[in-house]
Amino acid sequence: MLHPLVRLLATKPHLLATHLGGYADLVSLQAADACAVLRLRAWLAAGMGIGGLLAAGLAGVALMFVAVLPLEQMPAPWLLAIAPLLPLAAAALCWMLWRRRRGPSGAMTALREQLVADLALLRDAAGPD
Repeated sequence: MLHPLVRLLATKPHLLATHLGGYADLVSLQAADACAVLRLRAWLAAGMGIGGLLAAGLAGVALMFVAVLPLEQMPAPWLLAIAPLLPLAAAALCWMLWRRRRGPSGAMTALREQLVADLALLRDAAGPD
């Protein structure tokens, strides 16, 4: 006696092709979700790097100003402390968002559930051996 899958493939191949097309749709949706998450994480990592470099550069300039000019002669010495903090805060925000967004939610769960359901259906169709 032939296995039900082989019998289905021989008698109605279009049904199996349609079912495999459903698997392809599930995989493409999961891949699109994963690509979107990776793209977001790459943008956040770039924001962290640019913000960190900008904060370090502004802090270096502020330290050079403090080394050259006395604080009494500066019109707004508080600005030297605040200027590096703004890009540093932006980098910290990017870092917090980057850590929070780990990966696609429920990665491959729909595909796994469909595969488990299909395997259970095949076992039931095959009957006891």
